Amino acid sequence: GSFPPEAKAILKDFGRWLKVNGDAIYKTTGFVKDITINFEGRITQGAPQDSVWYVHVFNWPAKAKSIKVTTSLPISSVIPLDPSITLTRPKISRTNGLITIEITQPSKIDPFATVIKLKCK
Repeated sequence: GSFPPEAKAILKDFGRWLKVNGDAIYKTTGFVKDITINFEGRITQGAPQDSVWYVHVFNWPAKAKSIKVTTSLPISSVIPLDPSITLTRPKISRTNGLITIEITQPSKIDPFATVIKLKCK
């Protein structure tokens, strides 16, 4: 059998996305209990010894134009996996032992999912 041209185009686009964001998919787990989000997306966790989490933003909130990630983990860096995406400095607040990281929507976002890497100290 063969794939219709539309399916081939989708698979090709997804392959390009995986080349940039594959670290957030391969050898990760989707069960993350130490981080909560306030937007349509998912969190994946890298190998425990790496202390890395990946925030997959499917849709940025239309009104707020920012997302919030809340955790008790000591986050040391917040960077997009796609080097062509630039984030402004996130706003970080601490309340009752929890850290909230507010990330403003960048001017360029990925049409599939913008992936942001969180690294712990």
